[in-house]
Amino acid sequence: NAAQITAAIEAFMNAGGGWVGINGAIDVEPTSKWAWYQNNLTGSLPGTHTQPSAGTVNWSAVDHPVIHGLSSPWSCTDEWYTTSSDPRAAGFTILGSLATGGNPVLWVKQFGTGGRSVYTTLGHPVSTYSNVNFTNVMLRSILWTANRLK
Repeated sequence: NAAQITAAIEAFMNAGGGWVGINGAIDVEPTSKWAWYQNNLTGSLPGTHTQPSAGTVNWSAVDHPVIHGLSSPWSCTDEWYTTSSDPRAAGFTILGSLATGGNPVLWVKQFGTGGRSVYTTLGHPVSTYSNVNFTNVMLRSILWTANRLK
């Protein structure tokens, strides 16, 4: 049942587990019924998004292992999301934002218990997955959440 599933995910993360969410993962729980999901995995409830269009991402916290060494700014075509609240309010660190408007596109959280989460609003168009910068971010996100990248 849903209560057992949510409890298992929370226990996994609190025991040092890792989670990477891409694009529509923010819509998995689009209400505030499971606040833990927004507070620890996606950082917010979903807001709105554009149709896929060209944009530029500026990296911040450039020494973070997920984006260390990546070129900034980075241009790509994707949906550009807003969120219902700033993920920083839930303790997330913003790693990348849209140059126009400053909406965050990539953020991370490290739990006091060792768990780690990464979420990106990017990843809607299939073409995103052939973009070397995006695939590097995803690989580094997986390695970081698995405690294989320091």
